[in-house]
Amino acid sequence: MKVGFTNGCFDRLHEGHEYFLRECRQQCDYLIIAVNSDEYCRRVKGEDRPFNPIDERMAVVRYWMGPFSHAVIPFEGREDPLIMEIRPDVIFKGYDHSPNQTHYAQRVPGWKNGPHGVWTAPVIHIPQLPGYSTTNAVRAPKS
Repeated sequence: MKVGFTNGCFDRLHEGHEYFLRECRQQCDYLIIAVNSDEYCRRVKGEDRPFNPIDERMAVVRYWMGPFSHAVIPFEGREDPLIMEIRPDVIFKGYDHSPNQTHYAQRVPGWKNGPHGVWTAPVIHIPQLPGYSTTNAVRAPKS
């Protein structure tokens, strides 16, 4: 079984998210979606984000993306420890992440699927569906 992993804020879900997750799901047997915490979203997207708290974002991902995921989990902090705990077979990233990264690698004694005792997983970049990003296009109304 091929396990895939991705993470994101998934705030204000739209067709671009659905496209991204469908593409991820088509390339693995079991997809784990980690939803970034409210604090993380504020750090990377601005003080006015997220529009919806994590429990609502996770519920919407589960409902709307149900056919494309097998697990939806909350996530805070750096993704490295979570990736090392899950050890997926493949990691999916969106258009806004380093396109030159082809593999995720971590030196862990005893986990040797790569050279020199390094655990590795390929990173697959999913292109953006044009016109469907809210990262810089949408801001909360001022009160």
